[in-house]
Amino acid sequence: MLACDHFGKLADTGTRGTSAKEASADVVIACLGDRSIAGSLSNSRIAIRKLRGGATGAQTAFSLRKVDMGVDEDYEPVTTCVIDWSAVTVPPPPLEKGKKSGWPKSATLFRHCLVTALRTHGQELAPIPDGPTLRTVELERVREEFNKRYPLEDGDGREKQVNKRRQVFKRARTEAETRNLVSGREIEGKFVIWLIDPQDGATHSAPSFSNGKRDTQRDNVTPS
Repeated sequence: MLACDHFGKLADTGTRGTSAKEASADVVIACLGDRSIAGSLSNSRIAIRKLRGGATGAQTAFSLRKVDMGVDEDYEPVTTCVIDWSAVTVPPPPLEKGKKSGWPKSATLFRHCLVTALRTHGQELAPIPDGPTLRTVELERVREEFNKRYPLEDGDGREKQVNKRRQVFKRARTEAETRNLVSGREIEGKFVIWLIDPQDGATHSAPSFSNGKRDTQRDNVTPS
């Protein structure tokens, strides 16, 4: 049996009503997103909130693509949306070990975009002379993914919104560098970035999707 429910006013407390609903479930998949005061939605994703006997916290991003369905009896346009899944599932970050360690909430979106870029556009390089080979990616690839997940609202003030998005990206990257979670270096005129801990997501396997549906038989999930 599959049940569809909603979070209460505080998502941290779980779905509305008694906690027995989630306690009885074998799997809980949460549909998440960041909504602005104006109502626009960004960073839409699904997350494995609960998985009995398995690992939780992995997130897969998605976007809604508008589809034209023709017109109704009054010749008004009829549209709907279909889901375009990301090809990359981002595993949960490592557990925090101290006050200044771990990924802060303000850098969560940046981390998702970095892991996705590493998995889709990354290259094995030795960015530091005489250093180890690391999985790296151009910073601009991370910014491109960030912009896709941080859409701009319709209306006036677009330049102001672009500047705000740029500042949010810069602050998140700075926070990650301050916490020694990522590092970067210019190589042949291009700035590349990498995760300090490769197990933070760069080498985690991606799920497969077929016809817009997740192929769970081909997912490589490691039980906890």
